[in-house]
Amino acid sequence: MLQRETILSVFVALLMAFCLPAGAADLPDAFSRPWCTYRTPHFELLTDLPRRQALAKVRTLGRFRTLFMALFPEARTHSGVPVRMLVFRRARHFIEVTGASGFAGITMPSLRAYQLLIGPAQPGVLADTGRHEYAHYLLRNQTKPHYPLWYEEGLANYLSAANLRRNPVPLGHLEPELRRGKVLSSKVSFEEVVQAHSVADWPPERLMAFYEKAWLLVHFIRLGHHLDYPDFRPALSRYLEQPERSFANAFALPPSGMGELIEDYLRRPRHHIEFAQLPNSEEAAVQAPNGRRCLDEAEGRLELARSIVHQNPRLAVRVLEHPPGGEVDPDWLTVQSEALSTVDYERAMAVIEGALRLSPSHAGAMAQLAHLKAQRCPLSSDPVCMRNWAEAATLYRRAWERDPRRYDVAYGLGVAYLHTGRAEQALEHLRLAYEQMPWAAEANFYLGEAYRMLGDERAAEHLRKARIWAIDPAWRARAAAALTRVHEASFE
Repeated sequence: MLQRETILSVFVALLMAFCLPAGAADLPDAFSRPWCTYRTPHFELLTDLPRRQALAKVRTLGRFRTLFMALFPEARTHSGVPVRMLVFRRARHFIEVTGASGFAGITMPSLRAYQLLIGPAQPGVLADTGRHEYAHYLLRNQTKPHYPLWYEEGLANYLSAANLRRNPVPLGHLEPELRRGKVLSSKVSFEEVVQAHSVADWPPERLMAFYEKAWLLVHFIRLGHHLDYPDFRPALSRYLEQPERSFANAFALPPSGMGELIEDYLRRPRHHIEFAQLPNSEEAAVQAPNGRRCLDEAEGRLELARSIVHQNPRLAVRVLEHPPGGEVDPDWLTVQSEALSTVDYERAMAVIEGALRLSPSHAGAMAQLAHLKAQRCPLSSDPVCMRNWAEAATLYRRAWERDPRRYDVAYGLGVAYLHTGRAEQALEHLRLAYEQMPWAAEANFYLGEAYRMLGDERAAEHLRKARIWAIDPAWRARAAAALTRVHEASFE
């Protein structure tokens, strides 16, 4: 027999289920959290953290950017398209929303923003995921060269471990596990670390070993000479300037030999620390209270869905299925169509056509319709695809006239011109898009292809970036094939 309290709780649960908007009851709890945005001149933070913690996070990230600019004086100050950081208070919510249980943070660049999805900080190695992921953005967006995967990951670890509470800022901290050299017995060799182009599908234990060994490589190359080891910094500079050069040729030492030196290095009782002096007049991290705005339920749901349309499109579709209040606008329908594009193409088309009926001149809706027309025709010269590309070009031109700040539209127009045989016109738009999003694998790929078609040697640089940075294996394969064609043409 049910107790009275149990009967009451069941009744309340049923009542709540009927009172909730359709589709809301089965959404992850994260979508009912209070979400607020914090804007700075250089990034936007979307978080459910309490205000004090959120402001502390913003200040820390602002100080981290100041540190980066002090270490890389050649870095450009213009930031291009915005960087958006979605920071979760709870790990459970991060996993529910992103669908990623094996990562503490995810970089999800899109053609409208460089997005970072960040879980809560955890104690131990690689704790500050937010700074680590932000370092990737700064390395790809603010500096010109592209870095081998091991160096970029190792440097991101090295920088993210800096003690930002002091000035000068000390760099060179090693976690106790790394100092004790436990990672050196792992199954991942130093050869595998320096040769890796992607580790997205590595199992967790190999993935962690990769990050740790990359960190040790960078630490040793930067600081080992202080303990009378060879100074490998000049060799590193040459290595980074010539991306096709092998590690062994650049350092006159195979990766395994470097690993032996590191093993000896870790036996030393102490390691050197370097310091970076920050300017006395640090730029303000956030202009509170104008930099803070809390979202209502519909806005919060839309912004969360916008952040995961590529990482977790099925959940984004569910989130946008039943809008709070039952009303939709072109922005809502545009994001919904983008989420549907990889799940139900025909519905995605119907939704975006509905958005354009509501607002025929909506730049985002026109751009999304153009994206859909081109979606099924990458690298295709089929007559139907050629017609689709021509229609997409018209839509992109209209959207560009409506909103010249939409650099994803400039990119789309460049790609459309490229597919219709107008490489010189394509180059103009692709270079403009690349200047705003130099980290985008797709922008680098098509800019590289435009240069290749015009016989310009700059093609190789951009195709290499596309091969390393592409998340989709199919795009990595396309970039590798195009790079092979560039090398073959150079030997003819």
